[in-house]
Amino acid sequence: MQRIPALLALVFLAATASAQGYRARVTEVHNGHTITVRDVVGQRTELVRLDGVESPGRWRPFAAKSRESLRALVKHKKVTIIPRSNDRYGRITATVLIDDLDVGLEQIRRGLAWYSRDSGIPEYEDAESEAERERRGVWSRVR
Repeated sequence: MQRIPALLALVFLAATASAQGYRARVTEVHNGHTITVRDVVGQRTELVRLDGVESPGRWRPFAAKSRESLRALVKHKKVTIIPRSNDRYGRITATVLIDDLDVGLEQIRRGLAWYSRDSGIPEYEDAESEAERERRGVWSRVR
């Protein structure tokens, strides 16, 4: 009977730790919303997709600029990964922070990504509206 409370405590600790996030170093930037990170402590490598963010697909206008913007923000830097879920491709979807800077939000502010309508993150929607009003990035081509 002692094992069940201990197991529940371990599950609780794991859930709390993942909700708080972990530190990692960005090793690769694949596009405007996907990176590879190496966990600073455990040294495991994971593919991470920015939660609530969509970026131009390969061969689309601004795809390279979106990827380069993300690369300039995070490549070889230590970030905090706050996991949300996993997507259908097995990537972790997460909020990625450099200090207090939300990397996904910054990509949207720059006009090099859109917020995902089903994310329900009001700050992302506001940032997209501002980028569109200011005609930044992808919005510079919209008339």
